[in-house]
Amino acid sequence: MGTFSYTDLVEADLDKLSSAAEDWSSTAAGLKRLMTEVYSGLLQLSDGADWAGLNATVTKEFVRKSAKEVADLQMEAQSIAAVLRDGHAELKHVQKRARELSAEARKGDPDRSAGPDPGLLVSDGPNGTVKVMEAFCGVEGTSQRTKDLMQWYADTLTGLVAHAAEIDAAVTRALKRSHGGDPHNAGHATYTSLDEDQLPAPPRSPPSGAMRTRRSGPSCGGCGHR
Repeated sequence: MGTFSYTDLVEADLDKLSSAAEDWSSTAAGLKRLMTEVYSGLLQLSDGADWAGLNATVTKEFVRKSAKEVADLQMEAQSIAAVLRDGHAELKHVQKRARELSAEARKGDPDRSAGPDPGLLVSDGPNGTVKVMEAFCGVEGTSQRTKDLMQWYADTLTGLVAHAAEIDAAVTRALKRSHGGDPHNAGHATYTSLDEDQLPAPPRSPPSGAMRTRRSGPSCGGCGHR
């Protein structure tokens, strides 16, 4: 799998992740009903039966193992549903912020009293970074304020992409823990959270006027001025 990118974040169809979480929740609920039936019916009948011979050592143990496996499957389905729900909620928040910032950058501020801020182009950069350029530039070149804006948008959006990539990785780790190491045996770990203490905090907007000044701004989109 390649590096998680800006396009991956803003274009991801998170409704599919939400639907998957709902499907796993339904599966967990069905398994819980089955588990209740197994433990209150089949297992009690098995434990109360007068087994003899091979049945006493083989069939009775098979019933017990089968009942435990149903319980393990229910726990795993419940854990997977929780992982997917949390992953969806986290990614939806980050995606919403990235889309808002991208729209803000593209629009610019044509009505700014001290001089209009131009519309900016936002695109993928290398290795999960974000590139921001002027959509159009005049003969006078790019102002320092515009360079600062481009840098702030690029840095902030790159931070959001990195945060989304870590959420994606945390979901993968949590799903693996939920199942366990044996592909032929249901997992035995109960999921609690996406290890929020290990996730970096999402980037925040700086106070007004606190954008970092660069010595040399990036090239603008149309003419290569800096």
